[in-house]
Amino acid sequence: MSFENDRWAEISWGSPFSKVHMCYTIKTGVPCCNKIVEDVNRPAEKFRTRVSPADNGGRMYIAEYMTSDPITVSPDTLLPEARLILNEHCIRHLPVVDRQRRLVGIVSDRDLRSAYPSSVTSNREKMLSYEQVEKATVADMMTTSCSTLTVDASLDDALLIFDQEKIGVIPVVSEDNEVLGIFSLLDMTTAYRKLFGVAEKGSILVGIEDDDRENILSEIIILLEGKGILLTRLVRLFEKGQATKIFMRINCRKPVEVYKLFRSRGFVLLEP
Repeated sequence: MSFENDRWAEISWGSPFSKVHMCYTIKTGVPCCNKIVEDVNRPAEKFRTRVSPADNGGRMYIAEYMTSDPITVSPDTLLPEARLILNEHCIRHLPVVDRQRRLVGIVSDRDLRSAYPSSVTSNREKMLSYEQVEKATVADMMTTSCSTLTVDASLDDALLIFDQEKIGVIPVVSEDNEVLGIFSLLDMTTAYRKLFGVAEKGSILVGIEDDDRENILSEIIILLEGKGILLTRLVRLFEKGQATKIFMRINCRKPVEVYKLFRSRGFVLLEP
């Protein structure tokens, strides 16, 4: 089997003690990602790529999964109005913009809940608190120090921000800071579900121990292709103090035959 007409991609992320290497081959003409992230401790903006999402089919970029043209509010929007917008549209975050739609902050349902009196507050205190809330604006509650992404940011960039800042949504802006979209943790889940083939019809996830044999990834690919078994994802997982593992997603109607095939070549299957 020749790899001359194949395209390869490798991606790494995690901490120095836990890295994931994803290597896969896709026939020429089918999009694949060619970005390599090596220093995972750098801030996300330090290694953003300017490659257009269209160049690689968009699968590794937030542009394909973000919510475009999101609902926004101005800083002088009253809190009851902002709360009504969140409830009516079943959303949790509102980017706050100026008249040119440039980002000035973000307000969440949690911010608004914190503005209202609690259930243990006395009736008199509640009345006074409600009066204050009715007059308060989004500018009084919004977060102004927002991390942002551009439309050409990768899923890796977003994942690092989510992990480092423990936030639920990231505004997506233009070079002029105009709000173009928002990217949430739910969008991230959707993206990785597609990338890793979760719930794809006929697909199974198979894990094996990495026994340090030479060219083990190539051997797996050749073994499966030789039997006409479609391999769609291949991931190598390194964790400090633990044996290296290899996971793959395979389209196959007879998983037992796949297990037998790997065992016949001396591979040790991972068990729950």
